[in-house]
Amino acid sequence: MTTETRTTERKEGGETVEKKTVTVKHQEATKEEKRELDQKLDEALEESFPGSDPVSISQPTRHEPKT
Repeated sequence: MTTETRTTERKEGGETVEKKTVTVKHQEATKEEKRELDQKLDEALEESFPGSDPVSISQPTRHEPKT
């Protein structure tokens, strides 16, 4: 497990008026979760063959056009 600590400060007029510290724990994926992800990637690769774009783990974010 990995632990990450982040501290943020809000300043007004050069002085700190608020300070927050957050600790986040990241748990490694289990062997079962890794196996499941590999299966999904293999399936996506088979379904996209012979496509020109590689398989992506993440989905793209939709961006609305500016008017």
